[in-house]
Amino acid sequence: MLDEGVSTEPKSKPMFPESRGILFVFSPILGVFFVVCAYFVHHWEPSSAADKVGRWVLMEVLSSFLMLCGVGFVASIIGPDRMRPLITRVGGKAAFAGIVLILGFFLVLLYYGCL
Repeated sequence: MLDEGVSTEPKSKPMFPESRGILFVFSPILGVFFVVCAYFVHHWEPSSAADKVGRWVLMEVLSSFLMLCGVGFVASIIGPDRMRPLITRVGGKAAFAGIVLILGFFLVLLYYGCL
């Protein structure tokens, strides 16, 4: 007879258990990189309205990636299961920022006639 309190399904284990260690190491490194990039973008003086818009978009992209690094670092310490809703929200914003960055790159290539 099967005991009602015992499940017959195998317990799920994390897909990549070593990923927490990798996240713990690389989140601060990438965070410092994004802070340095944001520092130089902040001190950049835009000369036209298009430059001002580009600077604003770039600061938004860098801030969302920096936020993702912070959330990733905290998730590596306390575990991703407890932070899944926050990771989903911030990850979605970072994915959107990445798409905007890629589209901007292609627009610059089109503008300068490289494509």
